[in-house]
Amino acid sequence: MAYDVFERRHEVVVAGGGLCGWAAAMAARRAGRQVLLVDRRATIGWEVSWAFQAQLGQGPLAEELYGRLEAKGAARNGFVSPAAAELEIFQMAEEAGVELLLGAVPLAPVAEDGRLCGLLVGGKSGQHLLTCDLLVDATDNMLLARELGASVQQAASTGGEMSIMLNCLPQSPDGPLELGNVGRASGVTVWPAVFGGEARISFRVDSLNITEAYLAVPEVLEVLRRHESLRLALVSAISPQIMPTAPTHQLAAPPQDMGGRFMVAHPGAGAADGQGAANSIPGRLALGEAAGRRAAEAWAPSTVCTRASVGSLLPKPPHREADVVVVGGGTAGPLAAIAAGRQGASVVLLETMTYLGGMGTGGGIHHYYHGISGGMQDEVDRRTEEMASLFVGHADIVGRSSEGLLAGWHPDAKKIVLLQMALEAGVHLVFDAIMTGAISEKVEDEALNHGTVARRHPARPASAGQRLSAVLAADPAGMQVFHGKVFIDATGDGDLAAMAGAQFNMGRDGDGLMHAFSQSCGRLAAVTEDYLINRDAPGAGIDRPKMVIVNFDAGFCDPDDITDLTRARQLGLKHLRKDRWSDDNRWTYIAPHLGLRQGRQIIGDYQITLLDQIRGQTFPDVVAYAASNFDNHARDYENESDLGALWVWMLGQWHTKYGCEIPYRALLPKGIEGLLVPCRALAVTQDASYQLRMQRDLQRTGEAAGIAAAMAARQGLGLREIDIAAVQDELRKTGSLEVSQRPKPALLSRPSQELTEAGPAGDGQALWQLVFDHGEALPAVRQKLGSNLPAERYWSAVALAMTGDASGAAELRAAVIERRDNKSEARAAAPQWHGAITMLGRIGDKEAVPVLSKVLVDKDAPPAALVASARALGRIGEAAAADALRALLERDDIDLERPIASHPALGKKFVTDDSRWQLDLAAAEALARIGQPAPEVAEKYLTDERAYVRRYARRVLETRPATE
Repeated sequence: MAYDVFERRHEVVVAGGGLCGWAAAMAARRAGRQVLLVDRRATIGWEVSWAFQAQLGQGPLAEELYGRLEAKGAARNGFVSPAAAELEIFQMAEEAGVELLLGAVPLAPVAEDGRLCGLLVGGKSGQHLLTCDLLVDATDNMLLARELGASVQQAASTGGEMSIMLNCLPQSPDGPLELGNVGRASGVTVWPAVFGGEARISFRVDSLNITEAYLAVPEVLEVLRRHESLRLALVSAISPQIMPTAPTHQLAAPPQDMGGRFMVAHPGAGAADGQGAANSIPGRLALGEAAGRRAAEAWAPSTVCTRASVGSLLPKPPHREADVVVVGGGTAGPLAAIAAGRQGASVVLLETMTYLGGMGTGGGIHHYYHGISGGMQDEVDRRTEEMASLFVGHADIVGRSSEGLLAGWHPDAKKIVLLQMALEAGVHLVFDAIMTGAISEKVEDEALNHGTVARRHPARPASAGQRLSAVLAADPAGMQVFHGKVFIDATGDGDLAAMAGAQFNMGRDGDGLMHAFSQSCGRLAAVTEDYLINRDAPGAGIDRPKMVIVNFDAGFCDPDDITDLTRARQLGLKHLRKDRWSDDNRWTYIAPHLGLRQGRQIIGDYQITLLDQIRGQTFPDVVAYAASNFDNHARDYENESDLGALWVWMLGQWHTKYGCEIPYRALLPKGIEGLLVPCRALAVTQDASYQLRMQRDLQRTGEAAGIAAAMAARQGLGLREIDIAAVQDELRKTGSLEVSQRPKPALLSRPSQELTEAGPAGDGQALWQLVFDHGEALPAVRQKLGSNLPAERYWSAVALAMTGDASGAAELRAAVIERRDNKSEARAAAPQWHGAITMLGRIGDKEAVPVLSKVLVDKDAPPAALVASARALGRIGEAAAADALRALLERDDIDLERPIASHPALGKKFVTDDSRWQLDLAAAEALARIGQPAPEVAEKYLTDERAYVRRYARRVLETRPATE
């Protein structure tokens, strides 16, 4: 099982997931060996999938891949579709039984007394050891061979090839069209492609610096637009990797002998006169296949090392210093770095990918949903729009909402704009860098040698007075240490904050689940397609092609676990597979970014709540605004908090827009000095996180963090010592704190008497205000329990239960007994009796035990009611519920295949998820709470492939009776 890759020994580990590594893994696996393929990227076969090399050439594996794609309509005349090829490469690895570990940087082979033990890797959750019998070095630079004493010479000058995919051409070119040299780019050529109206452009730059290649793109497009046949073409994707035009490294002397248990698969590992052929696509595949066959033949079980001397194999890493170190170049990070640079600070930005912008660029979410504009992001949007003519041609860039189509931006244009702005601000960019650790020190002792490296980061309380002083990052060249005066965690998941020792929450209270992730892709859509929800939407009648994003909930994952992120990526790509590709049924690109919507939420100096947001709360230390709706996509509110269940499940307020100011204190992890967290991991409660995660709002917080960080570094002050008024003044100058943009309270203020009449009558917003803002009116609400109107009795009981008042318990029990099905027509709203179950658990109504126990054996009760009842019984804590809970666990007649998403472009109605684990663990947790534990239920989920399921199972096993 992939989840336990660090707990078991592997027969063969292949380090490097390019074509050499993929081919080696395939050959070794097909020869009968168990194989783990490791790469720092989120893909395999990157030369094709991410560098867009579309001609595979000759050779067994190349011809097999081409034949499979040709049979599906995704290969023609020697060319393949990079998007289709990426899916096929993953599918071939899966069918062969090759295990994958993505997002893991190979750091060093581990040996003891000349015996190979394994491989040290670095990932977003720290450094880890993989044990193995045999290791194949298929890294891009023969890093592992160097660590074992090989002499590896770097090429004096190696150029790279960048690719651009074009669509919407009047017709595809018949052959290559050479356009010569353009600015930084040389050898600009337009190539035929697989599908009608499609072409690929390639050009070379003088180095493998991805920055130089991206900066050359606008220059190339300027020239293309002068050609009549290319003038209106749409840029559908730019390769996020550069293909080396020659081997980047040459093996001059072999590594030390590891008893035949170490070998190299790299274009520069052979004779110098054969480098050109070896560096080609068929050459790389042939090298990998040969290495894989040798590995399978050489394999023999080895003696497990008793002592892994990891540290001795890691050379002293280079150290760099900056005023401000930003970790994460996604949504908030680039604006934080640019803002700090514009304030005069020296800035280093570390990013795991090869571009900036995160979900708004590499994630393909190229439109804004909600959120508030203003500030530096307006400049980004303006410059992206100005560059759009080079990328868009005559197509429209649109997104999809419940109202129809939304205007958007070109994701690759935004990549380049962010890159340009960062360079203009003097930001030093470090791409392909994964942070693997943090160094912190006590405030009273600033000596660096007293710091501690956090290689793993469990949820632990922060030590008082810890100051972050450096971060460790792994890139293709190995480890580096970055020292800073101030750090900004823009990882999205709060990775740096956790490594520094910050406290955090993770997942919802019910089952620990986090927001669903997405695996988006691009396509071309005509305005007449069923892609449109509202055919009267603006632009629906304009006959132009649309570049659209196919964005859907693909499943769930634990973003702290790289094995689970690997599983999630594979699952997302599976949803995108096609049996047949055609001109009008294809993906134009597959987003390299996995669409993570939630990870940790740090515990900050102030925790923003859902109540703050709905009230439109203001703060004296405001640094940003935020506004959206309760956008959690959930279909199982029985697992959400009582607040979330009330707001959406019962009151039908999912669509209601609300927001508040963001205080500076919410960016400060409690107990940690020198660190700001402006990404979606900032200090919000679980309920508040659903609203405060939109691109616009995180771009705002990024800008604020950059200004504050630069100010603290310049003045030599702690982040809690700076003058927040001075930060606010700078934000007003950029337009980021424009008062007219401040969000207003979601609910209009009304007198208590009016609320007392409207709330019990079913006015959801009035009832919310009664509960949380007008406690003095609750005695009058209690009087309405005697009303002749069922709605008044029910909603009065709900309002009282939310305050802990059980006087409406009889009414709530009656709603369950009668199975009252009344509900709002709003999205995600549930029948009244479902909400009544949650409220009975909230007030701990012991008389409800027989009522809820009957629900558990009701064959007509839906899963939501079953899980809600199990949770309510656990909260009530009566042992009398034990038999019914055990009976629930025995039931096999419940349809637990839960729909989680749908999208017309997928060609199927729903993406589904098996939710049996939620029912089983909810029942087991309830049994533990009432003092009748059933540990065997949770134990069987401790080996589930899904990390979030294992985490919940461990929690259930730690649950104690409510009476303790």
